[in-house]
Amino acid sequence: MKLGKITDEAFNKVPEELKDVFKGSKDERMGLTITKELATHIKKHEHYKIDPRSSNIPLMPEDLDLIPTLWRSPDRVTTDPKHPEGPVFELDTSDGGVLRLPIIKIGNTITTGTLYK
Repeated sequence: MKLGKITDEAFNKVPEELKDVFKGSKDERMGLTITKELATHIKKHEHYKIDPRSSNIPLMPEDLDLIPTLWRSPDRVTTDPKHPEGPVFELDTSDGGVLRLPIIKIGNTITTGTLYK
């Protein structure tokens, strides 16, 4: 799933010290790619076994549908010592949870290692 380049709305919420994560080789903004393997991993909830946060609540299938909204129009973009490689996009959900999408830059690709709530 290719979600396109970071929007101005999202980029403006990125902490100043992490904005370079989104710069490509020609100083243009990079886009987010979520692989089929990652989507399967998220769907199977395997990441809860290794994530240290006791406050996690299970993802629902409709939460996965919110990934494009989370990427393009997050409520917040934060730094997180547990994910020092990049910013964490956050979106408040109607069930009182917060979807969290940590962003990682690998070479010329922006991706994520997980999605949790």
